[in-house]
Amino acid sequence: MSEINLSPSQQKIAAFVDGAALVNIRSRSAKTDVVVERLKILSTIADADVLYVTLTNKACEDIRQRLSTIYTGLENKIKIVTFKDFCLSILRTHASLTPYVTIPKVILNCDRKEVLEEAISRTPDLNEWYDRLDNSEQTEVINKILERIHRVKCSLNSPDELLEFAKDERLYKVYLRYQHHLSCSNAIDEDDLAFNTYVLMINNPKIADINRTAFEYISIDEAQQLSRLHYLILQSITRDVHNNVMLLYDTNMCPKQPLEYNQVIDGFIKDFKPVVYELIEEDNRSKAIEYYTNRIMGDLVEDDYSEIRIPYQGVCQETAYATPEDEAKAVVEK
Repeated sequence: MSEINLSPSQQKIAAFVDGAALVNIRSRSAKTDVVVERLKILSTIADADVLYVTLTNKACEDIRQRLSTIYTGLENKIKIVTFKDFCLSILRTHASLTPYVTIPKVILNCDRKEVLEEAISRTPDLNEWYDRLDNSEQTEVINKILERIHRVKCSLNSPDELLEFAKDERLYKVYLRYQHHLSCSNAIDEDDLAFNTYVLMINNPKIADINRTAFEYISIDEAQQLSRLHYLILQSITRDVHNNVMLLYDTNMCPKQPLEYNQVIDGFIKDFKPVVYELIEEDNRSKAIEYYTNRIMGDLVEDDYSEIRIPYQGVCQETAYATPEDEAKAVVEK
């Protein structure tokens, strides 16, 4: 087991435990190490559980693997989930209070395009209109419709309010067909999932209370992708109990909904009054690779790499192999 070796500024963020924090992450900034170290620290001081939420399964798995490699025995104290799985767990736990006989399957955001196109193809007049468009026009129309649907759902508006908002009867009809197609497949999209979770907690305050007291510290990664519904859920599980929330976001990652992203971050600053950090130092392991590459290429400036600190011993050498198979074999044998 190897301890994580952080720089002073990285350690300051990892050790932050009192109140809210907003952390701007830059590329190659050892974010994973900072998150893992902070989760370890929080697990030792928290009376309740520690919650780490992100938007993708891959990000969750990366944190789990790193945490289990460096620190063992923390799995029962730290809950690492996607927002989707967090919402699903709430709906499944309180299924009798939802409008569903069985909890529907969740259509991921990346699959909504296929669902929308299928809904259009099954509606003759919409299909005729859609077929007259060329490929680029179809792509533009689908993206525009999905954006409008997302905005309306996140604004908590009804379909009738969509018609008034968009002033577009065709968009209104597409929305209804999209929702009908989901319903017939016993499915919901991720916006529906977040909406139903939020409504469940608003209509049943005890459910929100359970989650407020279950988690003493909350960290949310990839906050640049949070929707307004995600933020409302965050407010529901922290309100009047604590503000021990850390949001980590990357301004270099262009959000799909810039206006909505700004509203979420601005809302967090207003409501939680966080301490603001910037994590701008590069991961020393990445910088060591850059150092060695520049040395090989003859572009090395030693002063640029004077403060490299690598927490793990390893081998750094250049070797030529005849085939990719020979290279792979050599790496495995090392």
